[in-house]
Order: sequence, then C-alpha cells, then structure tokens
Amino acid sequence: MDAHRTETELLQQAQTGDMDAFADLQTRLDGAIRRFVWRLIGTHPEEDDIVQDSMIALYLNLDRIQPAEKLRPYLFRIVRNRCYDLLRKR
Repeated sequence: MDAHRTETELLQQAQTGDMDAFADLQTRLDGAIRRFVWRLIGTHPEEDDIVQDSMIALYLNLDRIQPAEKLRPYLFRIVRNRCYDLLRKR
C-alpha cells in the first residue's frame, strides 16, 4: 500500500482502471467501514458480507463519484443501507 497517495488520488487512479489503486483504497477504508458497521449492528456474523458487498458496489459505481472528495459519504451511505437492510430482516 502506498501511504503517500491520498484517498482522492487513489480513487481517481481507480477510476482510470488502476486495480492496485482500488486495492490500496479498499485496504485504507476497511477499518473505518468495519467500525461503522459495528456501531450500527454490533457484532454480527454478516459483517464481512456487508463490507464486501459495499466494496463491490463501490467498484461497480466508481464513475459515479464526482468530485472525488465525495468518496466517503458515498461509500458510507452504501454501508449504512446494507446495515439497515440487515436490521430490517432481523
């Protein structure tokens, strides 16, 4: 992981097809996403599924994130919606 690149730079590079940049972005965001999931649903076996589904949704919609500074709000909205879906199922 390149610690010198910002999330914005990683997103912009991922938007051009740089898979390494997306992997670095995913690694960088993983801890924050997991903490957010934990705050919303607590410890749950589906935590990994929510994180993975959210990252897949991010990848499939990279071109929709404009400007790049909207990355975190966009991603955390996806995560929140996945958590709410799970809570509704409970």
